[in-house]
Amino acid sequence: QLIPLPSDRPAPALDVNERAMEAVSRVVETIGAPDFGQTALMHLNAWLSLPWWSVFRLSESLPPRMPTSGSYRLPDHTADAWRAYRDSLYHHDQTFLEARQQSHYTPEMLVHWDAREIPRPHRERIYTRHQLRERLSLICRDGDDGLLAINLYRHEAHQPFSDTEIDVTDYDVTTEVLVDGKPMDGLGDLGLDNLVGETGSGLHEGQVRFACAG
Repeated sequence: QLIPLPSDRPAPALDVNERAMEAVSRVVETIGAPDFGQTALMHLNAWLSLPWWSVFRLSESLPPRMPTSGSYRLPDHTADAWRAYRDSLYHHDQTFLEARQQSHYTPEMLVHWDAREIPRPHRERIYTRHQLRERLSLICRDGDDGLLAINLYRHEAHQPFSDTEIDVTDYDVTTEVLVDGKPMDGLGDLGLDNLVGETGSGLHEGQVRFACAG
């Protein structure tokens, strides 16, 4: 399911928004740390139950890249899953096709996949092997031909994402975090290349948006 993210979408309840802001602020504070992938996910779990996450950069002209990933309270097999994806599965990955098509018209999207909906080779080598039940991906354009995807996973031991959690995610993962007095010309200026690399995105001075707010 592809969910466009309009800029005028309503804000969630105040207490939910405050938890999300606090979690995202702590994520930004850890950028550049050697264990960023694990620590950032720990902070996100103060807001939303997420046993796995990964960040993909997907280009039509280059192999995919995974700048960061991590697990929370589970063995970290994200690198193993990435090797399977990078070695061959990405050539036939259908889970980002609609988002790539829509990215020319919609700057931000949320895509929800139940593992049972994913074609068999991809499902078996990653989702079945690692007992993942579903994925939420916040996606935006990355350069002329690329996508940046923040992938949030639920394990079979966890409850499925609820409609409320999906609604909260589509608002709050793009929450702004203000950084006082730090002029920026792109995400790399604050060491965010550990998270997403050089996106080439221009951001307003004094602001950093978590990964891909438009």
